[in-house]
Amino acid sequence: MSYITGDHTKWAVVDRLRRMLDEKPYHSEYSVTQSYALLTPILCWTLQNIRNEADPVAHRLLGKLKSYCVSAAPWEVQVSPVERIVMVDGTKIRVPAPRNFDQHTVACFLIDLRNAVAHGDTRTVTPFNHDELLLGFNFACTDKRRGWSGEITLLECDLRRVGLSLAQAYCDAISSGKPHKHDSSFKLEAAAIKELAA
Repeated sequence: MSYITGDHTKWAVVDRLRRMLDEKPYHSEYSVTQSYALLTPILCWTLQNIRNEADPVAHRLLGKLKSYCVSAAPWEVQVSPVERIVMVDGTKIRVPAPRNFDQHTVACFLIDLRNAVAHGDTRTVTPFNHDELLLGFNFACTDKRRGWSGEITLLECDLRRVGLSLAQAYCDAISSGKPHKHDSSFKLEAAAIKELAA
């Protein structure tokens, strides 16, 4: 194995979170909690890096995400201000309509979501449940600089899809950017990094 760079480590962390989020079967009892728990570090880690202008490879991804609508594939986040009806164990569940997300790009959506999970001390993230079933989470987002606020409910499938899409986009950006673009062993070397608890 050649010298391990910071990019190897950044890639490995996000790829491992992505793989855990994509593992099947999901945790049989706590799949919603598991999806939220894995989405949160993916959001925080990747946004920290793609917003950093000192990391031009990752920062270019932010520019790309500013040009995509969050309702388009692969994100497919329901942002139209209409209530959703989902079926859970044969029961129709009403999912609240998103508020003020219909004009969001992927970048704007991810930044607002990241801020909600990272600054959760004011109850910006709350559970969304039906009776005794936890189905997802409500995110109350604000951006005082833009004079904007909005709310959105993400179900377990939404949490998983957003996390997987972001992790994949980030890993692809790191591995295909300079200086790794023509390094066929980059992903193998990054994946081979071992972990050891101290």
